[in-house]
Parts: sequence; structure tokens; C-alpha cells
Amino acid sequence: MQLPRTNSPQTCRFACLRLGFQLSGVQYQYECFCGDLIDMEGAKMISEQSCTKYRCPGDTHESCGGFDSIALYNTGLGEKFVPSVLYVAPDENRPKIRILFLLQFNGRNVRQVRRLLKLIYSPDHFYYVHVDSRQHLMYQEMKRLEELLAPIGNFRVKGDRYSTIWAGASLLQMMLSCIRDVANSDWADKWDFLVNLSESDMPVLPLSDVEAVLNKYKGHNFLRSHGYNTAKFVKKQGLEHVFVECDGRMWRIGERGPFPNGIRIDGGSDWVGLDKSFAYYAALSNETLPSALRKIFESVLLPAESFFHTVSLFLTELIIALFSLRLWREGNVGVWVYSLL
Repeated sequence: MQLPRTNSPQTCRFACLRLGFQLSGVQYQYECFCGDLIDMEGAKMISEQSCTKYRCPGDTHESCGGFDSIALYNTGLGEKFVPSVLYVAPDENRPKIRILFLLQFNGRNVRQVRRLLKLIYSPDHFYYVHVDSRQHLMYQEMKRLEELLAPIGNFRVKGDRYSTIWAGASLLQMMLSCIRDVANSDWADKWDFLVNLSESDMPVLPLSDVEAVLNKYKGHNFLRSHGYNTAKFVKKQGLEHVFVECDGRMWRIGERGPFPNGIRIDGGSDWVGLDKSFAYYAALSNETLPSALRKIFESVLLPAESFFHTVSLFLTELIIALFSLRLWREGNVGVWVYSLL
């Protein structure tokens, strides 16, 4: 990428970190490159003097590479891996896990919703339903179901409703609002995992198998990444622009200012499985990271597809950094210490 006014080792490093790369490099004064450690195979190492020929336009005290010479920096990201997916059989010896199903209905196919509920309903779990503010029939039917299940007390319909449009900011705002509602209710400490579904979803595994997976990986989050070049994903998300939701559409109103440094962006699917502690942290915490990201993602296209992913990545890398720093202070040799960006 070309950064004619702002290029510097730090600016380039933050840009590459945001895109999920392990390495950043500056060259020809204005150019910033991103890559991974695997790209270094067969690379030719040259003298430091060859990599410090040009001064950086963003910081004249720093050097930005040379002629056919790139100065490389580590962004702080560790080894990349793709976890394998294995079938987990139900285990009666494990304690029963309790799921909070966040059901997002924005259509009028009540019959389909009934099919879905037959497959996922259990008195052991909780069901919090949001119905699009424009769908009155579905809302009335869900309220009737709420009355029917009132003696059990595990099925509730959200009173304040959003007009949830695809790719709109309202979709994420609705999810965060639902999490806050549950946190302020008598359900607050009774569930372990949040799983969101819509009326067009249909499980391909029985509920017992879902319970088995979540039981085994209690304390983890299930977030589906985009699986391709992060730079293209960020462009699709429109993170470089400011969007406003109005009249059932997302409108682009201008360029976005600098994105917070030290943040890696990721995302993909807005269907998630969230650990309770993480869900509450993302929706309720007043710490700088989650509160700032909640504000930023109010003006982002497709925010529900990347908000939870981005918060989770930052926490994961922060924990690795703190753990590595602790080992280093205790005198353990050979431990990679990640930079706290």
C-alpha cells in the first residue's frame, strides 16, 4: 500500500496488524508491505544500512527502507493455525450446560419458527426472542408462546424492538441490547453460552450433540472467520468510511478518521456462540477497548459480522502478551514476548 503522507515503521506495523499479518515492511519511503513468516522462506538478508536510505514522511526521525531494500518489523501476531473440527459425542458424566438462545425473527413464517423451536426447545435452556418492529404477526404469535411457557419461565420476548436490516448497525445494537437485558434479569447467572439463530435457520444436529460440543469447550467462543484475504474483508466492511443507518438503509456519509492503533480486525459470520463472561464483557464493560469499539461499530457496514471477532482477538492476544511477559519476568529463557501495542 502507498502511504505518501503518513508512512513510518509504526504506522505500517499497525496497518498490517489490523489486517492480521505477522510482518510489516517499509520501502521506497512511501510503501508499506504486509506478510507472514512463511513469506520469509528463501529471503535474502542485507545490511541495515541498505534499509535506512529514505526518511519517512510520517516521522522524519525514522527510516523507511531503501532502493530494492525493505526494512521488516514484527507486528506481534503469533503462529497462525486452523483448528480441526471433530465430532463430540454426548457425555453423561459432564455437568449439564445451559444455553441462551437469542432468536432473531424478522419475517412472518410462523410455521417455520415452530419447526425450529421443536428442534431446539428444552426446559433446561433459555430463549430470548427479538422480533423485528415491522413484523406484527410474528410478534403476536411469540407473545402467545411466551404466555403458554410462562410457568416454566424460560421463554421471553423482548419488548423494545429494532428494525433490523441486513448489514445495518441496528442488528448489532439489537444483539448488544438483548445481552444487556438478560444481564439485568433473573437469568443473568443461569446460562453458559449464547447462540443466536433466525427463523430461516434449521439445525443439522440434535440438541444433545450441540450440548456435548459446548460442554467440552466451555469457556471458549465459537466465531466463524471470513477465511480469505483480510484486506478485502475490511474493504467490504467499509471500515474506511462512516455509515449511518436511516430509513431502512445504510448511507455512506464520509471518510473515517484513523482507526485505533494496535487493533486487529477480523470477522466473517454473524452467527456466533459466545461464552457468558465474554458476552457480558463485550456488551457491558466500560473499559476503553469494548466501549470504544461499540461506538465505532455504530457506523460500520455489517457490524455484527466483525464486532465480536475483533474484541475476542484483542483479548486473546492481550492474554498471550501478559502470560509471556510474566514468564519473561520469572526468568524463563526462549519465550517470545509480544509487544503490548
